[in-house]
Amino acid sequence: MQNMWYNNITLNPIKVFLLDALGAMLTASLLFFALRGFHEFFGMPEKTLIYLSAIACLFCMYSFLCFMLLRANFAPFLRAIIILNLLYCCLTLSLVILHYDKLTKAGLAYFVAEIVVILFVVRLEQRTLSKNKM
Repeated sequence: MQNMWYNNITLNPIKVFLLDALGAMLTASLLFFALRGFHEFFGMPEKTLIYLSAIACLFCMYSFLCFMLLRANFAPFLRAIIILNLLYCCLTLSLVILHYDKLTKAGLAYFVAEIVVILFVVRLEQRTLSKNKM
């Protein structure tokens, strides 16, 4: 059953943009409201969380606009969000390394989980590109 959902979502680039937009919105909300409000519990500096949430907001707007406006020629836009998501993962990993001595186990767990989820979405986006031969 899960495999059917996975195969179905990769067939439609519009669904992938919506998934990416919702994921970015969730990330931005968690970073800005939950983690920032309890930054001592997670160990990441508050200002860093604000910047990461702003980036996630921009990604959300980009993917949502692609979802709303694109009806053809998805490939360059999908490639762009793949690259941006990978760069965000690199930035997040760099910040984890930079602030490793301050991060709590909860903070480390959150950021590792976030990177894993984003990499899963990137893999869906890559499969969508290849299956639709864009």
